[in-house]
Amino acid sequence: MTDDEINGLDLGRAGNHVTHGGAGGLKKIETGQPLVGLAAREEHAVEVELAQPDGRRTVVLKGAQRLEACARLYWNATLAALDAGDIKTATAFVKVFAWVQSSAIRAMLAVDQVEKPRQLTLDGLLGKDGDGEN
Repeated sequence: MTDDEINGLDLGRAGNHVTHGGAGGLKKIETGQPLVGLAAREEHAVEVELAQPDGRRTVVLKGAQRLEACARLYWNATLAALDAGDIKTATAFVKVFAWVQSSAIRAMLAVDQVEKPRQLTLDGLLGKDGDGEN
């Protein structure tokens, strides 16, 4: 779906998050301004998550899971549109599905790239590896 098509939809209360949350946050990032409102609250929540042990990995994993969930929803919508014979809608959905699915795959690969925090052990502090050897 194009931005014009999305803007033409009546999203009800969900539209507030598009208009004042994510889209507003992206505009602030593009112009180098600090995030405000909903975006600032989410930024703070991310800061708190990142400060936790294994926080980076948790944030990346959560992003991968969310992207995969959205990709599956778009795929289901694509199939429903095809079943209904609505090729125009199916084409729009499959384009979004492909982008979200490829993003989900990249995010899943990134999960393995984020190092798990190492736990301090007495052997580690003494310079010994796991088998007690120096």
